[in-house]
Amino acid sequence: LPLPGLSVEDGELVYMGKPWDCMSGSDQLKVSAAIVRAIKPQCGFVLLDKLEQMDLATLAEFGSWLQTEGLQAIATRVSTGGECQIIIEDGRVKDAEEPPAPKAWTKGAF
Repeated sequence: LPLPGLSVEDGELVYMGKPWDCMSGSDQLKVSAAIVRAIKPQCGFVLLDKLEQMDLATLAEFGSWLQTEGLQAIATRVSTGGECQIIIEDGRVKDAEEPPAPKAWTKGAF
């Protein structure tokens, strides 16, 4: 299987001795990303939610694993820490420049 410690026992996915429903949220994220990678190796990214389930050490370890696999993660993480690259506040990217105003429409002009 695509991750050390991952197996199937009696038809149930088991990671580090724990079945899926007993795994931590961070372990479930690792397992699911590894499975996606194994099923579709040409895919260069995975979509992930709830990265706040990982402490910073686990997040760094997961990030290193993603890099060794040649994967990018498009992910969400609710946090106030500096580990986040884009901060969304009130539905907008914080401190982003405002987009230019759209051009006015003029009948018959292309």
